[in-house]
Amino acid sequence: MRRVVVAVIGVLTVAGVTACIPAPTPPPLYKPPVIVSSAASPDPAAPGQVVTITVDTTDDEGVTAATAGNLITPAGKVLPGPRVCTAEVEPGAAAGAAVVTVTCPLPAFASNGKWHVEVSLTDRPDGSDGYYPGLRDRRIPFVVAGGADDHSGPRLVEVRTDPERPLRTAPFELTMRLEDQASPAAMVNTTFWLQMPFHDSNAQCSKPRVEVVSSTVSDLTVTCTPHPSWAQSGFHRAAPTVRDALGNERNNEVSVTLYDPLPGG
Repeated sequence: MRRVVVAVIGVLTVAGVTACIPAPTPPPLYKPPVIVSSAASPDPAAPGQVVTITVDTTDDEGVTAATAGNLITPAGKVLPGPRVCTAEVEPGAAAGAAVVTVTCPLPAFASNGKWHVEVSLTDRPDGSDGYYPGLRDRRIPFVVAGGADDHSGPRLVEVRTDPERPLRTAPFELTMRLEDQASPAAMVNTTFWLQMPFHDSNAQCSKPRVEVVSSTVSDLTVTCTPHPSWAQSGFHRAAPTVRDALGNERNNEVSVTLYDPLPGG
């Protein structure tokens, strides 16, 4: 038993020492890259177009690599989904100068206003990582025009259940019809609860599925399962958070009445 205890303590001690090792610091005279200017083409860009952003940079050692990160919408939201922008570096005319070309395909639902793309620059001469921090996630602006002024989340226009009269004793389908310029809608959390006010009676709603109805309308369906011991008949409500394809969110109140089974049913 004593050997086991000693071994565990040893592992914990090593892990603690490893976790406390401070990150290396840059050399005393280190200077990060500097972004001199940027220009977008086309300017303004239209929804669905590819925008190219030219970023002029300079550094005492030279910019060796660049990466493009998140797209930030005019509402300040990170565009959901995979990152779509790419970045390439070419030497500039002067010593230490470099031209970074960032290319971003814009979604067809891109909203009007000032967007940003995050750009990180590496300036270590051999292109490796280490104690040279470079320049991280600097936001480069560009403008989109000709789209919609969409800065809010999906709006609830209809609620329906299957069956039409859901029972407190059986699972049922709940469908929320949602409208938004940046359709389709998505749930922020995969589960929410329909709750009877001032009561423990509830139904868990999960397994969201989305069906696109039109360019601005989508049906979001979940399976709701009343609690087998606590669910009662009556009015239940919830306010699930939904998100559009631009990352805008909204809480929509949903209400459902649960019914008792018919006698003999």
